[in-house]
This record gives sequence, C-alpha cells and structure tokens, in this order.
Amino acid sequence: MNSRLRAPLSAALLALLLTGCGGAGGGSGTPATSGPTSASAAPGPTSAVAKPGEPWFDDLKVATADGKLSAACPLPVEFDVAKLWVAKAVSKEGSGLLGRQGAFQVACEVDAKPAGNIGFLRVWSTDSVFTAEQALQNFMAGEKKAAKSEIRTTAAGSLAAVEATYVVPDTINGGDRRQRALAVTLPKGAVVLQLGGLDTDEHKQMLPAYVLARSTMAAKG
Repeated sequence: MNSRLRAPLSAALLALLLTGCGGAGGGSGTPATSGPTSASAAPGPTSAVAKPGEPWFDDLKVATADGKLSAACPLPVEFDVAKLWVAKAVSKEGSGLLGRQGAFQVACEVDAKPAGNIGFLRVWSTDSVFTAEQALQNFMAGEKKAAKSEIRTTAAGSLAAVEATYVVPDTINGGDRRQRALAVTLPKGAVVLQLGGLDTDEHKQMLPAYVLARSTMAAKG
C-alpha cells in the first residue's frame, strides 16, 4: 500500500512502527522454538534459483542508484543506495534496546520515506566470527514471531551470502507482513542487511532498492 494513498499516521504510531521493523531486538542468540513455522525450524539453505513472484520476487527490476552507503555510514561493506533513499548512521547509544538482535548491532538505516514508502533498509554488524549461515541463524533467533521462513544461498555482489524471506504479524492491518534478511561474512565479523516495511505492499515496493544493495555489495578494506 503506497504511503501517498494511506491516511496519515500519527507521529507516535509511526515512530513505534518504524522502530519495530527490526524485530524483537536484544535477542540472546538462542534459537526460537515456537513451532514448525518459526524461523529456527526452517530447513537449511537451498541454492538460489530465480523465482518470479512470491516469496522471493526475483523478477523485480533493480532500483536506480544514486550514491554509496559509505557517504553516511562507515561500515565494513559498501553498496549502492537507491535514488531518493537517505542513509544515516546509527550509534550504539542512539539505537536503544531495539538496536540489538542476537550478536548484531544496528549500524545504519537507509530511509525510504523520501522516495514515498514507509520503511528502512537496516544494516546490522558484529565482530563475532560466523559463517554466513551461522550469522543469519543468529540474527533470525531474535525474530521471535517469524514464520513461513525460506532460506537460500545466494550472492551479494562479490560476497557469498545466505538470505531469508519470512513473515511477521501485521499488527495494523491484520495477517502477515513480509520481511527479508541477508547475511555475509567478512574478515573481521559479519553483516546482515534487512528490509522490513509497514506492510507487505510497502515491502514489495521497496524490494528494488534492496536488490540494488544486494547486487552491488562488496567488502571494504
């Protein structure tokens, strides 16, 4: 649902929604055990095969690039930022309790609101040593309400990656809203790229920017 067609949200409600996009936060890294639809109960990653439509939407066109992540966020990875999206570094002090998930700390948010959507690309980082699969498992353990999870191995630019698509409850509209997360490992830690959204329609409209970031990702230094 495009934000221009939706009734305005109150500032307090919008703030609550956007801070909630990152998941449960403060996760201990202990896998969820809520049942067969939990993220931790999903099978191991399969090799990436292009699949149009749900749940991967691999037929979407990539967004137009307009700048680099490093212009705002000093991170061990670099990628292209979509036109009109605005990146902003997030300090540990400013991220609050929702700024941590498993071993990961949110380090950067790329805001879609200037482009007409409600949601963020979030970049989470850790100094812990993981494989890409372990990194994603650690991060997803903090998504306590994740369901319908599918996981695959893929590429993030020049880096090997493991990617998840899943849903969490949509507390505003009812039903589910879709999420995406991707993990890569680096010489000194790991990074997770996550895309949320106010609802599944917003998520789908923002996917081209996520695909742009994924396809142009590279390690720095």
